[in-house]
Amino acid sequence: MTKRIGNLISVVLVWALVAYIFVFGFAQIQWSDWEGGLPWLAGVVFLFGSAGFTSKWLMYEPPKQQ
Repeated sequence: MTKRIGNLISVVLVWALVAYIFVFGFAQIQWSDWEGGLPWLAGVVFLFGSAGFTSKWLMYEPPKQQ
């Protein structure tokens, strides 16, 4: 259980850093129209999807043999 909590904390910290860099890096760009915001929106969706997948992958615990 302790390893799973450590993995969860690691995932949260790493993805928080990635999200910070992504969001504030793209916040510097001046969008001219909705087309400029589309890649940003796709990036946010991809970011959260990747974070969810990584969390599930790291938190996976194989079924115990009986």
